[in-house]
Amino acid sequence: MRVRFAFLADYALAHPTDSKLYVIGGGFDTIWAPAFPARHPQLSVVVRVEFTPLECGRQHAIELNPIDGDGKPFLPPARLQVTPQKNPQAPTLPAAVALVLNLTPLDLAKPGDYAFSIVVDGQEVDSIPLHAIQIGPGQLPPPVTPPNLPG
Repeated sequence: MRVRFAFLADYALAHPTDSKLYVIGGGFDTIWAPAFPARHPQLSVVVRVEFTPLECGRQHAIELNPIDGDGKPFLPPARLQVTPQKNPQAPTLPAAVALVLNLTPLDLAKPGDYAFSIVVDGQEVDSIPLHAIQIGPGQLPPPVTPPNLPG
């Protein structure tokens, strides 16, 4: 088992029939707020876990644990039981499980560091950071400058 990717987005949907993830505003790790407590209108936690063929056909427990900078929960954990199945057309390939936790709204009590700990079968396998930073009145968050890619 391994986490293929895990990130935050403004909105995401795991589509049940085509197994695709539909994501808007994905890949950030910081929320800028003029005051705390702060309310972010929508936040999606997006995770894709792959299971080897040997791990398929049996139940696995996946948890998303929202924790603050002190390691204490700031929201209840989200728990899911999954039983990945081998693909009959490609039984040697891993089977993927896509998870989306939509938090509408997300309330943060104070500025600081937060995280979404990803636990599979009782073991933490990854963590998604979230930084909450207070900005002054009328200030804007710093701009993100995309890199210049060759080509």
